[in-house]
Amino acid sequence: MSEIVTTSQNHAVGLTGRLDHSSMTPRHGGLYVIVILGHMFDGFGISMIGYVLASITMTFSLHPSQSGFLASGGSIGMAVGAFVIGPLTDKIGRKRGFMLAIGLFTVFSALCAMAPSYSSLVWFRAFQGVGLGMYVPITGTYVSEFMPVKQRGRALTLSTFFWSGATLLAGGVGAALVPNFGWRAMFIVAAVPAFIVFLLWFFMPESVRYLIKRGKWEAAEQVVDRLSTVAKREDVAFGDVRTTRLDDEPAKHVSVAKIFSGKYARLTAGVWIMEIISGIVLYGLSTWLPSIFENMGFGMVHSFLFSAVITGSGAIGSLVGALLIERVGYRWLLVLGFTVGGILLIVWALATNPTVIVVVGAFSALFGVGAGGVVFAYLSSLYPTSVRATGVAWGGLWQRVGGIIAPSAIGILIGLHVPNFAFFIVLGILWLIGGLVSLVMTRELVGKSLEQIDQELAQ
Repeated sequence: MSEIVTTSQNHAVGLTGRLDHSSMTPRHGGLYVIVILGHMFDGFGISMIGYVLASITMTFSLHPSQSGFLASGGSIGMAVGAFVIGPLTDKIGRKRGFMLAIGLFTVFSALCAMAPSYSSLVWFRAFQGVGLGMYVPITGTYVSEFMPVKQRGRALTLSTFFWSGATLLAGGVGAALVPNFGWRAMFIVAAVPAFIVFLLWFFMPESVRYLIKRGKWEAAEQVVDRLSTVAKREDVAFGDVRTTRLDDEPAKHVSVAKIFSGKYARLTAGVWIMEIISGIVLYGLSTWLPSIFENMGFGMVHSFLFSAVITGSGAIGSLVGALLIERVGYRWLLVLGFTVGGILLIVWALATNPTVIVVVGAFSALFGVGAGGVVFAYLSSLYPTSVRATGVAWGGLWQRVGGIIAPSAIGILIGLHVPNFAFFIVLGILWLIGGLVSLVMTRELVGKSLEQIDQELAQ
């Protein structure tokens, strides 16, 4: 019995080792592109509400608090999706989880475009949010599990570049479509490409590490053979372990409580705090920034473009983070991004000149939103395979909680005519707190395999 278990473990180490030490190949690139296309539509779907909210408010004659509730409805759906998808994906697999997420997003995006009333739009947006909330955590889980070690941190951080870049895309599309075709056109633009990505997922492989945990050795080996440039070791026996289910036992018996136990407890608390802070600032800005600019006297098109430049600068921050993460490491990029972003956000609150507002706002997003991309990469590498999707999803859930709090709270404050600069000061202080948390409640993970991280934290 112990001999079979040892052989099984050796086989698992051989397969994951071939993945970890492989060079990047066109097949890696193809998988990554399809995952990232879905990730972009996720970012587009989340940020688009800021570019249609004013028009929807006019269509249904909404009070600011109702507009804020509509925006928060999407985040409530995302929170539900994030809560459900982690444990579900750890059971049914990453591929099925992806297809469920993108399918829900596609269907309810189309229904949002046809919504006849405010109440129906709230419900459709909430269910669209369920799909959105599902997709992001599976992205981190899937990318971390098939990327070589030397490219993992860069690939994960770069994925948020495309996600943040979708906010810039949403601004450009919104400026072109909403004034001419109305807000419903934005939801159609979100639905059609997402459906194409859904079809592409039929051809994607399952995660190797998930297959190993389920004892599906032959399927796992076939995926590795297609992906890895590292040759198979001829001296390893494969016959008996392909039929054994012993390696499936850890996956069945590891409780989700593992993410709160031992060394994981402090790290989980730290990443949850960073996620909720990121959510409050990100969704607060992306939802209300166009409306705030309009209240300051800018026209609709200028408000959309200014907002797109500022929020889209976060994409550049993620790109910079992707380029630096393997050299600087997760921890110090987080400290730098949150701290500098927070300081600039407070400076932004005091600016009055339009040029200064756009420039300082863009740099604050570059650092602060860029740090959010590093949080995503860090979270996606932190937990063992058996609970990775759950850990990533539940960590990201707190960003959704921030997304629930911020739009409604800011909508209420706008209705009470609170000065705009007060929002930016509060959000800047939150980013400074994120910098402190990243300094004392994180652990450096760069350059380590997922199994090595798990072994260190299990001791």
